[in-house]
Amino acid sequence: MATSRALSARGSGRRRRRPPRAAPPRAPKSSRSCHRPRCLLGLFLLDQLVEYPASPRPSYADQLLGVFRDAGCAPQSTCEVREIHTALGLVASEAGITIVPHSMRAIQRADIVYRPISDARATSPVLLSHRRGDERAVMALFLDICRMTGKTELN
Repeated sequence: MATSRALSARGSGRRRRRPPRAAPPRAPKSSRSCHRPRCLLGLFLLDQLVEYPASPRPSYADQLLGVFRDAGCAPQSTCEVREIHTALGLVASEAGITIVPHSMRAIQRADIVYRPISDARATSPVLLSHRRGDERAVMALFLDICRMTGKTELN
């Protein structure tokens, strides 16, 4: 059985959060919402949002839809896919835009750009999943590294 622990800011008891990135196609004519240096959440209403994963639920897709709900807006058109790479392929074919985790900025594609989202509410929790009761030394070391590098505590 796996367990998840949220990485939280030291002493605050809140999850550690990272800003996601908008991922529109590189061709400016295809996407109306994200060809500025920074994107606003409300502009996502102009394009179809490709969300992932379609299952299991709740998922990253639900977390992002919650960000829109909290901002008082919602995409008018969505398309659900199973994996992030499928979402990026649809974006590259100009079928819509997607929102990816901050870490995806390291994955470079010639047909997609990654834009920061300017709304401060647009954040995503960083979660760590591992087997419950895993007492191996390597797991303890990994958890210690997570605490040190992220300046975080594990709940």
